[in-house]
Amino acid sequence: MKLLNILYAALFFFTACSDRENFNNPNEPGISGVYTEISGSVFGELNKASSPYNVIGDLVIDSGKTLKINGGVELFFNENTRIKVFGELIIDGNYFETIKLESYDSTKTWQGFQFINSDKPSIIDYTYIKDIKKDYDSVYVPSSISVTNSELSITHSVIYNNSAAHGGAIGLYNSKLTMSNNVVRDNKADFFGGAIVSESSEIKLINNTFYNNYSYNSVGGVLIYFPLITEVQNNIFYKNSSRSGQPHYFYQSQDSTNYVEQFNYFALGQMDPIFFDDFYLTLYYTSPCKDAGNPDPVFYDYNGSRNDQGAYGGPEGNWY
Repeated sequence: MKLLNILYAALFFFTACSDRENFNNPNEPGISGVYTEISGSVFGELNKASSPYNVIGDLVIDSGKTLKINGGVELFFNENTRIKVFGELIIDGNYFETIKLESYDSTKTWQGFQFINSDKPSIIDYTYIKDIKKDYDSVYVPSSISVTNSELSITHSVIYNNSAAHGGAIGLYNSKLTMSNNVVRDNKADFFGGAIVSESSEIKLINNTFYNNYSYNSVGGVLIYFPLITEVQNNIFYKNSSRSGQPHYFYQSQDSTNYVEQFNYFALGQMDPIFFDDFYLTLYYTSPCKDAGNPDPVFYDYNGSRNDQGAYGGPEGNWY
């Protein structure tokens, strides 16, 4: 059935006409105005015309259903709410209209994403995700973006200021994750994997920047163990840290048959990628990460030059 430009909410669908508070993040414009309250089982489309949305209860995408979030939409989550995906989620921002998901009250947190035995691969593109705090979960991966027996692709996005028990930004179990051209920064884990933790999964990380992520126990950046297929190329790891002294990346497996790790910038000691700005982490022209990625033409930058390491290299790197 063709998706209609309507949100279908099986449990609740409210509209409100009161002013939202202003959010004064120095990296983002202040936002105010009327909002649309949503909760419950949802499918169809969320559109900019009804944005911003206030998520007052869990959003559930049931098996066999699809929810598409279109460019320019802003979702603000009440404390302890989350998105649970059993079907398909498409967060479809673009260069001109990014999508924003964050806490409604800037002093509180929400519970993030749970992809659980999802029917189809889900997509997150041109999206800002922040303010998640996921506590320990004995059943599913306790991560801000938790992916269990599911497939997810993330591109052109900034995932920042989130925390979780394991995997401050993302956690995988028996799943598939593809990430390219993203900034993953300022996330933290109570135990392992300040940015990402991956177990028994297929993971591809190409042209991302992992900055200032932290884990209390081990691996401030990306922890991969019992892997199925792993490809890690052209990424920048900078200022990640952990109490154990493993700051950036750890791959735990004796089998390297399906393992590619090359042309990454792991900053140690006084090494510095030399960013042009403090938030988006674009590269200054004197950066050692310029033209330092995989020289294969398939990885060339959008302008035809050799791949720049980090979030803005490669054929899809012209996103900010």
